[in-house]
Amino acid sequence: TRVRFAPELCRRSPHFGGAELEVLWPCPRYDAALGLNYNSISLRLVFGRRAFLFTGDLERDSERLLLAAGRIQRADVLKVAHHGSRTSTSPAFLAAVRPSLAVISSGAGNGYGHPSPLVLARLRDAGAKVHRTDVHGGVIVSTDGERLEIRR
Repeated sequence: TRVRFAPELCRRSPHFGGAELEVLWPCPRYDAALGLNYNSISLRLVFGRRAFLFTGDLERDSERLLLAAGRIQRADVLKVAHHGSRTSTSPAFLAAVRPSLAVISSGAGNGYGHPSPLVLARLRDAGAKVHRTDVHGGVIVSTDGERLEIRR
């Protein structure tokens, strides 16, 4: 599969409906040689006083680069990377994000053991309330810019 990456995506979007979307990764460049997980798209969405961080399959190396570049800010809601794999969601990353809510998308009884007990412990230690699709089914988080609403 050939992937075309447009560097101009590496900026904040114009406001749409009061929300702002920023592509955080893979910026400033996509490097196909490093693999799909390394290049997985990560987005930050801000609406009102609430921020959401969607991390795709981001792994520790990419987390480190984003942290070093000062691109990671606090987010109320973290969509946990790579189904809660132990290769993501490092303590340093969680310390920067400080989520109050974490959502993990993983299949029940998956053969990979996702989410990792280590990641679950890190999230608990960070004070995040965890919602998991393998336990709770579909998880929907919405906001009016002030409050967060969670539906399962």
